[in-house]
Amino acid sequence: MIGRLALCIAFSTPLTGCINPSMPKPSDGKAVANGEKQVFETIDALSRQQAQDVVFRMGWIDDGNKPYDDYDVKVYYGGPVLGSLIEGQLGNLINSTACKPAAVEETAINAFSSYEVTGQLALQLGLPIPNFPLGMKAGRELTSSYSLEGAHLKLLTRDELDNVLANPACQKRVAQAKGRVWIVRGLITAKRSYSFYTKNSASLTLSIPNSNNSLSNDSSVKGAGQDSEARVYFMVLKPVRLETQTSLVDTNPLNICMGYSGNKIYLQRDAADATTAGVNVRDALDSKFNVVRQIQAIDHDRMPSISQVRYFSAADKAAAECAVSVLKSNGHKNSRAVMLNLASPPKQLEIWLTKIN
Repeated sequence: MIGRLALCIAFSTPLTGCINPSMPKPSDGKAVANGEKQVFETIDALSRQQAQDVVFRMGWIDDGNKPYDDYDVKVYYGGPVLGSLIEGQLGNLINSTACKPAAVEETAINAFSSYEVTGQLALQLGLPIPNFPLGMKAGRELTSSYSLEGAHLKLLTRDELDNVLANPACQKRVAQAKGRVWIVRGLITAKRSYSFYTKNSASLTLSIPNSNNSLSNDSSVKGAGQDSEARVYFMVLKPVRLETQTSLVDTNPLNICMGYSGNKIYLQRDAADATTAGVNVRDALDSKFNVVRQIQAIDHDRMPSISQVRYFSAADKAAAECAVSVLKSNGHKNSRAVMLNLASPPKQLEIWLTKIN
């Protein structure tokens, strides 16, 4: 089943526009303007704020306040499933079973605050507005307090995601996709809870000159409700690029690859790994690559279940496959080369050793 994504309404590049890559952390999960709640007028603005709230509330950011690239939160009003693929410039959703994972545990989360939206936006969101527009009185505006209640998250761990992407059927389906590809690694479901009220526009006047009286807010609730069933409102995406894996297994790497001293390699190991595995790999690579001596220790949960050689340009594929062959000859039999569509200096590789059990 292929459907067009209803993501963030407006975007300039595929699947962007829901999160500013260097956004400021919200103080309380709400958009604030002049000390008051911002009243959202467009789906795009509301979607950006909600996606931002999820990222910060869940802690999916690095030290520079930027979201991790494999926790890319997008708003979606539809029915994707875990393992769905998003492909191409237009962001087509492919609900294929090729990358479908096993059962994933669901966790309750508290990632949202309430949001104020205009009556017109409430209409676009499909909320059942009472007596609108005929019920509106002169000098008043209809506003909705809108929130997402009972939110639950299903999220593939990095290990689970690696296992899914290692499935030959999934790799074949990814290879058939057109353009860039993302995989749905997480889904957030919730029920919309809402209330509508009218607010006297004169309440913006703080006081009456030469008088002890002031104008009241004069707001009145016109209706309230909640969705009867939870729906999917957010996807957590990870970019995917699978290259044809090398079949160089149990072969002397000296006979396979020579002369990549111009390629710089950075090594990452599991911070919980007290063995000399990282040093052994570094020493084995040293004669063929420009290996950075320092091995970076990474949190256990961020390490892959299969050792990876990550490269960032098609021109470096052969060098990456050479590094894979070295890993395989040094005990990392399931190593693979993975190309990432990320900005990086030329001739740079990263080796992420498998996490320890």
